[in-house]
Amino acid sequence: MPSGQTSYITSIAIALAGLIDSEFNPTEITSKTVASGVSTGIPEGVVVVRSGADDTSALPAASTDITGAPFQGIAARLTAKQPNSGTAVTDGGTVMYMAKDQFPCLRAGVIWVSSEVAVSYNDNAFARYSANGGLTQLGALRNDADTSHAAQIPNAKFIDTIAAAGLARVRIGV
Repeated sequence: MPSGQTSYITSIAIALAGLIDSEFNPTEITSKTVASGVSTGIPEGVVVVRSGADDTSALPAASTDITGAPFQGIAARLTAKQPNSGTAVTDGGTVMYMAKDQFPCLRAGVIWVSSEVAVSYNDNAFARYSANGGLTQLGALRNDADTSHAAQIPNAKFIDTIAAAGLARVRIGV
């Protein structure tokens, strides 16, 4: 006889990184394609930048990728996309968009992200362009420059307060 369920989740997360908060918030979403040279993939809820062709994306590698014309937006969660041979799913359930995958990119609006640090309402949003110790996810968001490892995203602010690293909403481009 098969065994029954032996454990239960008693609480669920308030959201997932990359979820767009479109209720009462105007949004601008575009479709992008992960550049063929991106070997590690692009997780949901991180900043993406132009890579070569107009609609191809990669993770930021320099501060000017974030503060200048290469900035494209934040990779949004594609709830209809199921993991397949071209898409890996991490232990936390985040879909990684792999080379040549198409994904939604939020240009303006409100989106849930996984902040690297505690943030407060109305803090400026910064995105990581180089690793610093254990903080290695390029494009990850935070509220400071992390000693020149992150750059401020133009017109982007946190709209939640969290006491430690975790999920928070960011308003961009509005």
